[in-house]
Amino acid sequence: MRESGGSTESGGTDGTKGTGGITGTGGITGTGGLTGSGGIVGTGGARPTDAGISSATCGPPDADVACADCVAAGGACLNGVCTFACGSGCSPCTEPITCPMGIGCKITCPAGGCDIPIDCRSSTSCSVTCAENACTKAIQCRGSTCTVTCSGTNSCAGGVTAAGSINVVTCSGSGSCKGPMSCSGNNCDVECTGPTTCASTVTANAGTNKIVCRGGNSCAGAVRCSGNVCTTDCSGTRDCASGYCCSSASCQTTPQTVAACH
Repeated sequence: MRESGGSTESGGTDGTKGTGGITGTGGITGTGGLTGSGGIVGTGGARPTDAGISSATCGPPDADVACADCVAAGGACLNGVCTFACGSGCSPCTEPITCPMGIGCKITCPAGGCDIPIDCRSSTSCSVTCAENACTKAIQCRGSTCTVTCSGTNSCAGGVTAAGSINVVTCSGSGSCKGPMSCSGNNCDVECTGPTTCASTVTANAGTNKIVCRGGNSCAGAVRCSGNVCTTDCSGTRDCASGYCCSSASCQTTPQTVAACH
């Protein structure tokens, strides 16, 4: 009979059923509250802190002064060049662009973009590219090299003032460069090769100058050149309609029958 008392120990076996308490670990399911940590996703509200992301993307936190100034101006410091990829997160380009001192500047304006003045006269070098209907206001540049490419239709409507050591201004988009074109420095190359380009005046007074008005009805305003050497090509259809005036030491004009400007 005492042995049957031992069977009372089998009640411990019933205790095994207590392992059903393990079912209580279903409380772990309660840790599904961690799903509530999806609230971290809610920190997506922190997306405005993309500025923090931008600071890493637009310029390293340990950037030098010129690079920091670039980021402050709305650009991105990439490989030592202040870059404005207009329309991007780093460079929305909704305010006038002024490139900082002590760094090269590169500005790319998409179709319809950059309805603002562009000033990179203080940068060490300058490159501006304008797509269709982009760059409606004045573009001014200096530096060791000044390169302005108006490849889009009706781009660079506000005109270009290029005053770098070496300047290349290309107006290849139809109807581009409607505003006054002015170039000075050591070397000027102004290419009005698209139809009806450079509708206003074209003035070049660098040491060495090359002016090409060969797009058909290009350079409708007066074309004036001075300096040491001027080479001008008005050989397209109705190009240089208002005439060409050269007052440099050496003038080379094609065709030689271009009327004098007035």
